[in-house]
Amino acid sequence: MLKSTRQPSPPQRIVVLRYRFIGDTVLMLPFLESLRQQYPQAIIDVVVSPNSGEILTHCPWINNLIFYCKKSENTPETPAENTCYIKSFQTLVKHLKTQKYDWAFVLKRSLSSAVIPFLAGIPVRIGFNTEYRSLLLTHPLPYPEKGHEIDAFLSVLAGEGIPTPQTPKLSAWIDPATDHTVTNRFALYHAEGAIHIGLHAVASNPVKSWVPHRWQALLALLITQFEAQGITTETVFFHAFGTKSDSVAYEPMLASLPPNWQPQWVDWCGKTDLLETQALLKRMTLLVGVDSGLLHLAACVGTPVVGLYGPLSVERWGVWGRTHAVPEVVAHQLLFLGLACQPCGLKHPCQNSFQCLGSLSEHWVLEAMMKKLGVRQPT
Repeated sequence: MLKSTRQPSPPQRIVVLRYRFIGDTVLMLPFLESLRQQYPQAIIDVVVSPNSGEILTHCPWINNLIFYCKKSENTPETPAENTCYIKSFQTLVKHLKTQKYDWAFVLKRSLSSAVIPFLAGIPVRIGFNTEYRSLLLTHPLPYPEKGHEIDAFLSVLAGEGIPTPQTPKLSAWIDPATDHTVTNRFALYHAEGAIHIGLHAVASNPVKSWVPHRWQALLALLITQFEAQGITTETVFFHAFGTKSDSVAYEPMLASLPPNWQPQWVDWCGKTDLLETQALLKRMTLLVGVDSGLLHLAACVGTPVVGLYGPLSVERWGVWGRTHAVPEVVAHQLLFLGLACQPCGLKHPCQNSFQCLGSLSEHWVLEAMMKKLGVRQPT
């Protein structure tokens, strides 16, 4: 066991490393809030990925964002205030060294992420003892085998004696200019009492995507239910979310709609940045989608989610539901079959053709959606 090199006085400069996906960034929010509450005067910088860190642009708990980019990724010619873009491992190490941080929290669990603050000479390096990193960290901590990732992050603070909230909450910061832009674009689809259903059918990993024919069947069932309730096309909109390349995956879904319902389809794929996407999600009545970062973004703005989960752990990566004063009140419905092989964590080849998602019934998803929409299903 290494001897503690922690400074006796509170840290003046702290860097947090968690550069990866959108969900990883969202689930770090309660950690950042607790860290700021403990050290209100400290400089707190965060190393993030450009495809996810944008949601922290207006976060009041941090001072600077350090975007750790791939060499192939484009970066702005004029970076936003309090941001910088770094495209190589060596440059990141050099930058962190010049900032003279006192502490580094390494929330990413890879070996390389612990090498960075070690080479940067940061005196106190706190993180999980995964991937044989203990020799690189001054304060290695066990990664909890069970529980949610938010709880795992907070356990790092608790291990250092830093208070953590009993009921962690998510937050979002959408600047007025972004909100104004989205308001103007969304006005085309505004109707009094309208139901706006967000759809996210494509995950970054294809094995986390629901089979296409299930989506088409779900839309058919939804329309049947709406028409049976006297809900007309003028007051229902389907909003497709994703990247520009994801738009192709939605084409069969749009084609399957009856002609009178097709004008109610709105394709946002690749047409918004992350903050605009979050502002749009805030305007959704409900979001239904596969295991992805977009579901976490919806949770941040309080939009109810129906999530479809397969190979990954719902307990670890499910949309955060403890967003109310009473922990038992959960705003989201997370669906998974509970097969004997779930969750596999994608650690070995699937022998069942990913039936954990393929066999998840559209009728079950419909029932969850109707409950969240407050629409009674006919017997």
